[in-house]
Amino acid sequence: MHGSKLTVMIQEIQEEMREMKDSAYKEVDASHMKRGKKVKKIESREERKGKAAERLRKMSIKERCLMMEKAIYVERTIGSPN
Repeated sequence: MHGSKLTVMIQEIQEEMREMKDSAYKEVDASHMKRGKKVKKIESREERKGKAAERLRKMSIKERCLMMEKAIYVERTIGSPN
């Protein structure tokens, strides 16, 4: 029972944080629009993943290999994120 209450509380906090973030984005967008700046489109995680997959499809094999070599170098230099 205690675990489920904690889970509900965490979910409520996450939802509040999402709402605050959305509100902040809207305020920034309104400010940018007043000054004539370009407004960024807020994308979902799935949309970003789809765009990343499309970029990878457009890359040549050589470009993909270079990207992987850089990632391996960084992992060895800095360490694994896990």
